[in-house]
Amino acid sequence: MQPLWLRYLRLWGIALEARIELALSRWTVRLLRVVVILLAGGIALLLLTAAAIAWAAGNSAWGQGFLVGASIWIGLLVMLLVLGRMWLNSMLFPKDAAYRLRLAQSGMRIIEKTQQPSPAQNFFSTLYPLIGRFIWQVFRRWLRKWIPFL
Repeated sequence: MQPLWLRYLRLWGIALEARIELALSRWTVRLLRVVVILLAGGIALLLLTAAAIAWAAGNSAWGQGFLVGASIWIGLLVMLLVLGRMWLNSMLFPKDAAYRLRLAQSGMRIIEKTQQPSPAQNFFSTLYPLIGRFIWQVFRRWLRKWIPFL
């Protein structure tokens, strides 16, 4: 059986790895969404430009075809803007990493709860408020010297 500190360190490493995986998946979703939106917007602008050039050249049938293509890409762009993030998050969210993170955190909490505080920690936990109050009283006395109505 491993020592307790080694198990805690292992759980901490698993939690760190899961957090990194979650953060990378979020950044991947953001980057992929921006790339797809830019691609759809660029193709829509290209088709709109082609439609304007076709109409200027006098070929309205080609212009209408380019306009239909541009409207399809604009519709896709609007759908990506509205629903793209939720859809990409649901597709690329690492559920196993979230599960590993939850398990590692609960294991670390169990280890932390089983540890009894040492007598030195109990002594310092009772000493710190007293030191804080003493410093605050000294500061108030010094402040009263300069501001008498305190």
